[in-house]
Amino acid sequence: KSTNGGTNWTTVRGSLTNNSATDVQVTTSGVVYAAINSASTNPGISRSPDVVTWTSITPAGFPTVYGRIVIGIAPSNQNAVYFLVQGTNGTNGVDQINGHQIWKYTYVSGDGSGAGGTWANKGVSLPNQTGATNNAEFSTQTGYDMAVQVKPDNENFVIIGGVNLYKTADFSVATPTWTRLGGYATAANYGLYLNHHPDQHSGFFRPGSNVIFYSGHDGGLTKTSDVTAGTVAWSVLNNGYTTSQFYTIAIDHATSGDNVI
Repeated sequence: KSTNGGTNWTTVRGSLTNNSATDVQVTTSGVVYAAINSASTNPGISRSPDVVTWTSITPAGFPTVYGRIVIGIAPSNQNAVYFLVQGTNGTNGVDQINGHQIWKYTYVSGDGSGAGGTWANKGVSLPNQTGATNNAEFSTQTGYDMAVQVKPDNENFVIIGGVNLYKTADFSVATPTWTRLGGYATAANYGLYLNHHPDQHSGFFRPGSNVIFYSGHDGGLTKTSDVTAGTVAWSVLNNGYTTSQFYTIAIDHATSGDNVI
């Protein structure tokens, strides 16, 4: 972290001397959630109200071996946080699919550990179709392509990305049903989903909308005007930008109305 605008930095979780796969998300009230792979320092899932005091909230029953973890906070209830986990050593078909789990954490009280938070692992619900290699079971290519987002007005409407993009409208049920809405069109072959592309890396809802969703993947950037539709229709926003696997983006926040990206 830096407390002086980036002049100085200190390591607060993980380590510079080993391979730390990390993710960090912050609620609008300033609560920080951090996730680090099992082979690093401070592994698992941590919570901090101030980026000074950290508490491990890794749940009982969490795998002992795991790789990358990505985090999604529910905008409508920021006590609800999702963790998509890769590289687990659980039991396939019992608590995971193809080495992946997805957990939902709900903050209750105190520092969030123990009885201060509740956990639900719905890893067994992850897509587990039969068909083409790397296009049937849920896959992230060993953590290369991972994303999780939550619908702004519904904490149980979840979108996850790996090779393909999936959604469920009700994570609260015992075994959620996931629907493919991007990446490869079907599990049977490698035909592309119309105006979409495999290998998901990011996504976000347009501010002020609960249905307009932008998807970032190895094919660039696509947009849907209704992510809740039975068949999601996408439009491509690359518009001549030919290096579709871009890794960073910036805009001018100081100039009102500046269209330069």
